[in-house]
Amino acid sequence: MKKLKSCTHMKVFRNSLVNKSIPKDFWTKVSTRKAFNSLNAPYRTACTRFYHQSLIVRNSNSTQTNKTLKACIIGSGPSGFYTAKNLFKSIEDVEVTMLEKLITPFGLVRYGIAPDHQDAKNVENEFTKFVEENSHRFQFFGNTLVGEKGVSIDDLKNYFDIVILATGAWEDKKHDTLISNTDKEGLHRVITSHDLVDFYNGLPEPGNLISEHNTALSPLRSIAIVGHGNVALDIARLFLYLKEDPSYLDQFDIPSSRLSTLKILAEQLENIHLIARRGPMQSKFTIKEYREVTKLIQKFNNLEKKDASFTTPSRFLFNHIDKKSNVEYKEGGRLKQRIFDLMNLSASEAVNYDQRPKATTPVKIHLQYYSDPQSYDSSSRTLTLKNTFSNYIDASSYDDPSVLSNLPSYFNNDVHHLENVDLVVSAIGYRSESGTQIPSPLQSHVNKLSNDEGRIIDLDSDEYIDGLYCTGWVKRGPTGVILVNVLCASETVRAIKADLDEHFISRSGPRPSSAKDFLLSLNPSLTTWDQWKSVSAEEIRIGQQNGKVREKFVSKEQMEQFL
Repeated sequence: MKKLKSCTHMKVFRNSLVNKSIPKDFWTKVSTRKAFNSLNAPYRTACTRFYHQSLIVRNSNSTQTNKTLKACIIGSGPSGFYTAKNLFKSIEDVEVTMLEKLITPFGLVRYGIAPDHQDAKNVENEFTKFVEENSHRFQFFGNTLVGEKGVSIDDLKNYFDIVILATGAWEDKKHDTLISNTDKEGLHRVITSHDLVDFYNGLPEPGNLISEHNTALSPLRSIAIVGHGNVALDIARLFLYLKEDPSYLDQFDIPSSRLSTLKILAEQLENIHLIARRGPMQSKFTIKEYREVTKLIQKFNNLEKKDASFTTPSRFLFNHIDKKSNVEYKEGGRLKQRIFDLMNLSASEAVNYDQRPKATTPVKIHLQYYSDPQSYDSSSRTLTLKNTFSNYIDASSYDDPSVLSNLPSYFNNDVHHLENVDLVVSAIGYRSESGTQIPSPLQSHVNKLSNDEGRIIDLDSDEYIDGLYCTGWVKRGPTGVILVNVLCASETVRAIKADLDEHFISRSGPRPSSAKDFLLSLNPSLTTWDQWKSVSAEEIRIGQQNGKVREKFVSKEQMEQFL
């Protein structure tokens, strides 16, 4: 660590003691604050105290510790709720207002988690208990847009000391090549995972590429899912159930009308292709999700536990990855190695299904690697795939590079074709919204907001924006399971507390009017927590009458009419 006298930034402070002045952008500039913090941590308290005594830079409000900190969280998914919990735990005298663009809370938990994973959805009970215990200092307003089409961030700053974006990642990553090279009719059979997940989870107004009234997709004999993450496996597992044991899904919270549509789509299903643009070591799904699908295939096809479950034309990849010498395997870490080993055991060039007692064709799941979709032809129902093997594999990955000279023809062709594909589902990830909730001129940067431990940075000026923070996927990118949001929220709240302690943000006290009155003046149809409780109770009541967890309302009009 450099000493005090050698730091340029400390000289600025030393000169300020004499001149009683300091550059106005000293602490808002990201590079300046980071340099000061890292070089002069032992002296930071004293200099920060002097900085805040400078009336030229900002009004002194260091004595306003007896006022309530008013926080606004935009987004009611796990990251939003964990941030609220951390605020109450870490900072004294805080009030939280949570805004949600949907009528209902819980975001990803309600509309993203697979319906048959109800144990993961139990976190809703934790959040509900939290709200009930803190009703005197927490309020929820649904059906409230923030951003270009709703209330502005600047307006919110008039009513809140801090604003925290927890808006998640609600948009799909687009496979631009596939979309641009697919004919107009074919685009009706090329959908995103978001379209499908929104549909089976009951999101009001899902993408119009699939709906209860669209019969263009029936029947499906073969579907191709592009992506090797948990969402791709969720979709594959759902279609396995829809074909082999559709009544099993009746107990969950898939809306009945949409479940009926899905059952029709899957009743003749024979093949599910899981297509990856890279190799086995880059698969993103967890071992739990993979095992779940493996067990289902074994169950539905009378296979022994030791039998292979997946077919793959990429068997060569598994045979020729020398675990002791392959760079990707050695550097992949124990978790990645376990997943690869499991795939190695469960995938074969052909799966020998037993004679099944019922006269139906078993659903086969195929793993396909190093294949990047290029186009879909609706007339022939052919998906064209580009071989990407040479883009990711080179001789340096092998102690014995000669194995690459023995590649099967599958890897030598520039393109290959997957025929008789009725539906293509792109499941290559999500991205943060570009306009409706992220305030201009802030933009998503590499699928996340530019930030420093949750402090949002204006890319144009490279300055911190006072009082504006982020958490969750919009902060770190769309990765990680629900519990990762606990650590993410904790980091953001630590940044907020540090900024509060050092007076970069302040407790400004009572406003001339309440935020609720202001929001109601903009949108009289916003919903409260009590109204959500009424909607939830009605969904559970109707669902239990039909042996389900709940029967979700599937449109805003239904909810508003009920309320």
